Amino acid sequence: MNTREFLTEGRRILRDLGLETTLGLDNAKVRAGVFHIRENRITLSKGFVALNDWETVHNTLLHEAAHALAPPRSGHGPEWVKQCHILGIKPERCYDGDEVAMPPAPYAILCTGCEKVVGERHRRVRLEGRFHKTCRGNPLRLIRNPVKEAA
Repeated sequence: MNTREFLTEGRRILRDLGLETTLGLDNAKVRAGVFHIRENRITLSKGFVALNDWETVHNTLLHEAAHALAPPRSGHGPEWVKQCHILGIKPERCYDGDEVAMPPAPYAILCTGCEKVVGERHRRVRLEGRFHKTCRGNPLRLIRNPVKEAA
């Protein structure tokens, strides 16, 4: 989805809900969205918005709007659940794992024995003393993610 279109439509939706919450984009790589209570601001990941359809992005926006409408510190408790029902969304975490497209991580963890990529990381990590259990303890190595390079 186009990020500019999202911001325009998302701000309209927040206004229609009676919220004075600001809306923006951030550089998150793992989570889709967040409500920043102190700033009264909702941000969604640029990568998440760009890689997913309107329905997916809209549902995440409403999830975060429910946090803004619920009393402070409600988390995912009963007051937040109530707001979700009012907004017509399921009171649950929007997405797990592979359900939505997220930007690929820049690093991959490679097993030096079987040469399989066994994980991804968004930041460099130390792998000294870490081994791949599946192929009998071969050392792991951090490499540039081949998926990221192809993208």
